[in-house]
Amino acid sequence: MTEIEFGGRLEAIAKTFGHEGLLRVRSLNYEAYTWHVLSGSNGVLSASLILRWAGWAFPAFPVGASFKPMKSHEPILVDFGTCYHGYQTDETRMFSIGKMEEKFIEAYKACKEIHDSVLEDTCPGADCEAIFFKTVQLARSWVTRTAIWDPWLQTRFVAHGIGLELNEFPFLARANLMS
Repeated sequence: MTEIEFGGRLEAIAKTFGHEGLLRVRSLNYEAYTWHVLSGSNGVLSASLILRWAGWAFPAFPVGASFKPMKSHEPILVDFGTCYHGYQTDETRMFSIGKMEEKFIEAYKACKEIHDSVLEDTCPGADCEAIFFKTVQLARSWVTRTAIWDPWLQTRFVAHGIGLELNEFPFLARANLMS
């Protein structure tokens, strides 16, 4: 099955539960698909300041799933946004058809370790920029233990709020990034 076909199926299922089929975003000149399905090498195509991944469906708007068939043993990123009664949310998860290569399993373990560590500091009134820099420090620590690293693929924020708009405040990012 292709990435775009799988994304369409996800959206069809979500609509049976009330998904309104749109995402409202705050950023200037930014449009959002309600889903991304990116497999294998498509998962590392960089997009923009806000969006870490792009995909390569169409050169004029290189964001979202493509006509690339998903293959066994490769990482498949699914970032799925929904709108229900005007409220926006999204969630990103990694999948694989069969077991992934060990390097991807190790990368997942590192991300989970970073996530769990950062979550300890996340509470009302927390310093979002300090939490962001903690994630950067933890990621750099992990990088020294492995060869998986590409400096061009660094994200500029690690989390965002949700509500009436997708990517609402607060952001776990540098203080001046989302102002």
